[in-house]
Amino acid sequence: MKFTPKTLLLLVLFMGLGIGLVVYKIGELTPDQRKIIVHSLTSANYFWVALSLLTGFVSHFSRAARWNMLMQPMGYEPKMKNTVAAVMTGYMINFAIPRAGEVFRCGVINRYEKVPLQRVVGTMVTERIVDVLGLLMVFVLAFLLEFDVLYGYFQTNVFNKVGSSGGSKIPGGYGLIIAAIIGISLLIAFRFLRGYLEKLHIYHRFKAFIKGFLEGIKSIRHLRSPFWFIVHTVIIYTCYFLMMYLCFFSMPETAGLSAGAGLALLAISSIAMIITPGGIGAYPLFVQAGLMIYGINKEIGYSFGWLVWSAQFIGIMVGGLLALIILPIMNPDVKPKDDPETTALLENI
Repeated sequence: MKFTPKTLLLLVLFMGLGIGLVVYKIGELTPDQRKIIVHSLTSANYFWVALSLLTGFVSHFSRAARWNMLMQPMGYEPKMKNTVAAVMTGYMINFAIPRAGEVFRCGVINRYEKVPLQRVVGTMVTERIVDVLGLLMVFVLAFLLEFDVLYGYFQTNVFNKVGSSGGSKIPGGYGLIIAAIIGISLLIAFRFLRGYLEKLHIYHRFKAFIKGFLEGIKSIRHLRSPFWFIVHTVIIYTCYFLMMYLCFFSMPETAGLSAGAGLALLAISSIAMIITPGGIGAYPLFVQAGLMIYGINKEIGYSFGWLVWSAQFIGIMVGGLLALIILPIMNPDVKPKDDPETTALLENI
């Protein structure tokens, strides 16, 4: 798979944002704050960090097993070793370019398991939809379990300050009206251009792709074992929680935090993973902000964020690189070549 100028530009922009946040934050620290951060990192108990890292690998295996279950109703039986390797390489690529890793792991399954690209992309999107629902559940559970802590913090530090500052509010109805106008305009434009689009070859190729794509999404309705699909989903999010919670015990300042705090911190830190690739730069800041809600000072919070992020980064980089190396070894009969479908899809991410 070739990286196009567009993907390279995305790489520069997103990595630049992440590195910029790191440089800005480090430059903002005083010498004493830097000493506190360095001391907390060097004195941390890395047994718990290693255990957190191992938990992360368990989540990757469950994700691979769950993905296989989505491809089975379409008549494909990917080897578990290839699916695990695809998941690992996808995570590694995502650390550089958001969403590109999803395309890459689909390309791996397409190449080594001969699953049509549009179908494997459909199952991947189904996975993403399930993950969004899972993440929403994390937010809901965190809110319910930690309602008193979270509401008290925001009442004191956000709501009261906003209320005292005055200012005007924009009626929410205007947003709905604007959204409706945009939606209607797009619908009219599509109907007007449809006759012209149907004459284009690329339009029919796109329709064929969407057809296969939808077939992949519908695979969730024909799962052989919905129970185990749910079990693997629960395992994935339990592992995500444990990756954060276990690291609490690596520092004396965070060792007393509750499981509810770990769940709340997981929800807060997940936003950072969306803002920058792999959360670089943003992840420690969001973790720092989350820990400050629980009374942890900002230096310890920032160093704890770097500790958790670094463990995840190292695990994914090592696992992803090993997967790239062993994929051709595990599949000696598959000749390496660029996949034009994957390259074309990457150009449109």
